[in-house]
Amino acid sequence: YLGVRIESEEELPQLATMGDTNYQLMQIMTREDYSFREDRISNAWPVEGRQEDAHTFVGIMRMDYEQIRVDDRRYNEACEEADEKGEPYPEINADTYDDWIDEIEIPEAFHVDMQIYRIWAYSTELPSRYEKLGEWNFSFRITQSDTGMRSISVDEVNEQGIGVDHIELTPVELSVYTVGPKDGSYYTVALDRNGLALSGGNAYRSGETVKNEMITADHDISEITVYICDYESYMEIDKTLMAPGKFQEELEEQALFKTRIRTDGE
Repeated sequence: YLGVRIESEEELPQLATMGDTNYQLMQIMTREDYSFREDRISNAWPVEGRQEDAHTFVGIMRMDYEQIRVDDRRYNEACEEADEKGEPYPEINADTYDDWIDEIEIPEAFHVDMQIYRIWAYSTELPSRYEKLGEWNFSFRITQSDTGMRSISVDEVNEQGIGVDHIELTPVELSVYTVGPKDGSYYTVALDRNGLALSGGNAYRSGETVKNEMITADHDISEITVYICDYESYMEIDKTLMAPGKFQEELEEQALFKTRIRTDGE
């Protein structure tokens, strides 16, 4: 997690509040060099926060290790070769993943050189999104830590086999470990005590469960409500400029599973 402060000599447009949340969003496009990788990689990272004034935006950028550890150079080379031959790209699935994708072990501490070259955001004042091109270079060192991490057992599953096994909390993140039939496709949402959605939504299979990662900054997570929805139905919800409370109404209508979880020990 990186704290980000964006200052502009020109006035920034009024940014949109994202759905039924309490944050605004800027997207940052980057080129990154890591001390444990030979290649340069590119990413698009969301920065969630708020406008302090007409010239300043402050937020948090979450850099996902699951994206940083993936080395897809062999697959990209195969796609370039397929383009030259006019052939379809090779398929990546559970059986072929290891044939095309390598995963790099991330050390406990490492160095990062990052170049930001593009920033954009949705605005309530512009017909299209706000965008700024440039070149901003940063270098920093990262050290991993599990300080403040705790796990809470939930073990609730409905008749369809859909539910929550447990959750994990760190000072900045909530991970909800869900279960469900492997032939289904699901999306997990968590709301805080005030009914505001936690952002994130990154999901990875972890053994028999799926780990759903979310950011907890500026949220009251003493109690959370977890909804598990059919993935396609969830994606049909227009969440960008939704009125307060409407998002939770949609979740109540379409959720396949719902549970409330106390995290304050009471």
